[in-house]
Amino acid sequence: MKKIVESILLLAFLVSFKMAKAEMISRYVLIEVPGAPSVCKNESGALGFNQYSSEKDFLEAFHAEGSRNAECANLSKLNLSGARLEGGSLRGVRGVKAKLSGALLAQSSFGQANLSGANLSRADIEDSEGVEAKLVSADLTGALLMHGIFVRANLSKANLFSADLEGINLTGANLQNAKLRNAKLINANLEGADLRGSDLRGADLSGATLELTKLKGAKFNDQTLIGLSREDALSLGMVHLK
Repeated sequence: MKKIVESILLLAFLVSFKMAKAEMISRYVLIEVPGAPSVCKNESGALGFNQYSSEKDFLEAFHAEGSRNAECANLSKLNLSGARLEGGSLRGVRGVKAKLSGALLAQSSFGQANLSGANLSRADIEDSEGVEAKLVSADLTGALLMHGIFVRANLSKANLFSADLEGINLTGANLQNAKLRNAKLINANLEGADLRGSDLRGADLSGATLELTKLKGAKFNDQTLIGLSREDALSLGMVHLK
């Protein structure tokens, strides 16, 4: 009799566990989008994003069993300002105009993520990876991006005023018309990066790698520390402003 009771209790536990897991999975639905990143592919081969109904549901799923997995999530309609998402996988997320100001995103992965127009002001993104991420027109004012790897990322027209990008790898990145006033780019790798038309007034590029970097039309002033003489900067097509 005791064994029968134990078997019934075990069966009840397994059923409740499966129901709880199903409830967690049902909180988001894969919305198929043909133009989604290649990393966002389900078992049937369809491309799309995981849609969450609320900030609470997203955060519960993100922290469930310590998974910290938000790959291919649609963050566009969520307010995650100040959220603790450090060490998470956000590869392929759709976060167009997402609200992530002051969020903790250190040591996270943003490969192929689309965060164009997102508010990431004062966000902590240091030691993160964002290869081929899209951050077009994103607000990164005062953000911390030290030692990140954003190879071939698109940061054109992004606002990086007073952001800290010390030691960041921006090889081949697009920073056309980016606002980098008073930004720290000490020892940054800008090899092959496109900074045409960017605003580098007051920026510190001490020790930065500028091999094959496109600087035509980039604005600088006497406070810009770039490791180039004024004459050399002008010869590269840079524009000196007071």
